[in-house]
Amino acid sequence: MTLSPALLVATARGLVGRRDSITATAFIHDVGHASHLNDLTRESRWPLPKVDTPDELWHLAEARAIGSCRCPTEGELYVSWSPTRRLFTHAGIVAMCVGVGTFKDGARYFLCVTIEGDTSANGSTGGGGINRVTRRLSPDRGDRFVRWVDLDGRRFATPVPEWEQCAALMEAAAPRAA
Repeated sequence: MTLSPALLVATARGLVGRRDSITATAFIHDVGHASHLNDLTRESRWPLPKVDTPDELWHLAEARAIGSCRCPTEGELYVSWSPTRRLFTHAGIVAMCVGVGTFKDGARYFLCVTIEGDTSANGSTGGGGINRVTRRLSPDRGDRFVRWVDLDGRRFATPVPEWEQCAALMEAAAPRAA
């Protein structure tokens, strides 16, 4: 079985709405493990070890060169940066990127539908449930993505500059000259 973002997202979608106090990173690991489990051998191809915090998840991504600021694709993980705490404080699975935009301060963001553990229905962390949330994830403000599927050798043949992958989306969100 090859690594599959679609399997990860499908497995996560099946859990949406459950009440569960599982942490965000434990949710990611458990869904990853289950979605890549071989029923015959009972072994999982999920490539990431269980970590305790979103900050640990990011440091693991950096160490394995799978961290990104590019437009996320289905199944990538995200980690949310807290400027006050100066670390990553929440994480989830990107189900899809549905658009882009710009905050009033000029910071760009990706509008993503995510599936998360330890979240309320309105997206508050610590909500004790597994929920689908729409988030504005902004690499300009420190948020990052984890391209775990690159661990099986699917990396881009040549590096793609940040934001270029979603150039059409970014252009659509740019202010128009009058």
